[in-house]
Amino acid sequence: MHVTQLGVLTLFVIITGVAAVVQMIVLAIAFKRLSRSGQKLEAVLAQVGDRLPPLLDEARATVSETRSRLLQAGDNLVAISELARRQMTRADEVAGEISDRVRLQTIRLDEAFSSILNRIENLSANLAQNFTRPVRDFTAVLAGLRTGLDFFFRRRTSPPQQTHQDEELFI
Repeated sequence: MHVTQLGVLTLFVIITGVAAVVQMIVLAIAFKRLSRSGQKLEAVLAQVGDRLPPLLDEARATVSETRSRLLQAGDNLVAISELARRQMTRADEVAGEISDRVRLQTIRLDEAFSSILNRIENLSANLAQNFTRPVRDFTAVLAGLRTGLDFFFRRRTSPPQQTHQDEELFI
């Protein structure tokens, strides 16, 4: 049995040797492929390395230029908002002052119109009183004169009208 164990043991050594050789071949192929990939990666990295510094420089320049412009725009925006705030405050003050002046002038105008209307009313009352009284007096004098002349010349007044008689019937 010793021989059979030796044969099995030899067979396992051969299989292990073959497996080691196959593994070595696989590792050699993987090494070649990895080295080719590494060379390609180095070529790509070299190209990127050649192109990257100018791109980074341009990016830095753009960022710094944009940053300065953004800072300036922010400063301008702050200045504009402060100016707008001051202008709105000034406009509000002017509008308030105009409103107060208009209100005051409206009150003055109302008082002036009221005064004028009161004077016109007093004038028309005085005019009516001073003008109509003499006219009434004159009319009364004329009516008295007429009555006197009628009586003097013995004129008769007109006979009562028919409507007057009809009115008496209804009463």
